[in-house]
Amino acid sequence: MIAGKHYDQTYAPSLTWATILTFLTLSIVHGWTTRQADFVLAYPQAKVPRPTYMELPKGVTLKGLHRNKHCLQVKQNIYGGKDAGQTWYLHLTKGLESLGFQQATQDKCVFFKGTIVLLVYTDDCILFDTTGSQKNIDKALKEMQTIFDVEDEGTLEDYLGIHVTKRNDGTIELKQPHLIDSILADLRLIHADGSPKSNTHTKDTPLMTTRVFGPDREGDQFDFPWEYRSLIGKLNFLEKSTRPDLAYATHQCARFMSDPKKSHGEAIKHIGRYLLKTREKGFIIQPDTSQPFECWVDADFCGNWDKDIAPLEPDTARSRHGFIIKLFGVPIFWQSKLQTQFALSPAESELLGISAAT
Repeated sequence: MIAGKHYDQTYAPSLTWATILTFLTLSIVHGWTTRQADFVLAYPQAKVPRPTYMELPKGVTLKGLHRNKHCLQVKQNIYGGKDAGQTWYLHLTKGLESLGFQQATQDKCVFFKGTIVLLVYTDDCILFDTTGSQKNIDKALKEMQTIFDVEDEGTLEDYLGIHVTKRNDGTIELKQPHLIDSILADLRLIHADGSPKSNTHTKDTPLMTTRVFGPDREGDQFDFPWEYRSLIGKLNFLEKSTRPDLAYATHQCARFMSDPKKSHGEAIKHIGRYLLKTREKGFIIQPDTSQPFECWVDADFCGNWDKDIAPLEPDTARSRHGFIIKLFGVPIFWQSKLQTQFALSPAESELLGISAAT
């Protein structure tokens, strides 16, 4: 990298949830063993790639040094740096390659060595052994510990805030109770002890289906005592991880983050009331080897069309598509979004949906 020229090129890849679901599904089908590990204080394990300096932290006094005259030279990568994520990722891949790991071509956060498969999400890891041996995983971890400060966290139970339960029938259940409770608490739908408030009514669906959900430019201003964007962020993570039933509702609400109205806030509360009723529900990985690979697609031609606001809101003419990609009957990737092109017929909107899915 050239100083000054590549200043904005700080990208570091992140493990996708579709990859995680794929390998968890394969682990059930083929009887692989799993283990969880964590890189302790990951970022500072890497050295900074170029001379880096920082001001003396406020409140820190060192003899002979003054904040207006002196600075500190940073030796190790630190959290909060512009390229901190990339610096750690490059250090990680270089170290793993020196141990004989090979990087996957389709997901740069997947590594292979012999019978070991390693998935890395920043500093959280899942290790699989394709022969079902725990000893091979023990050996791989010991090799990694010669280069990195990595901690063996044992059985896969809680990964990225998602509770993982291996059930007696061999299937895996994924739940996010803490995130759901956080959303419900933000929406003032539960008490501090987690019990529902007495005046809260639950809902059977994530979003009202009796009317078109639009920008509502003439509607009342958003006046709820919670942050709209923060709730959308939490709902996005929940939907992409374990609750595909929220995909449509969450995306519809996310469209209006820049200028939410009261009606959009009510829609978020509707999702919250649905979550309150289904807070114990999760995602069950139950493979069916008779269904190796499937892709289901559907499209709604101009489903958001509103002739009254169309002159000001041409996006109401956009069609929406949704798709689910399954491996052994297990959904591993799903999406619900407005199409980027304007379809001129139902057939065209279907074809655009199929194109997006493939």
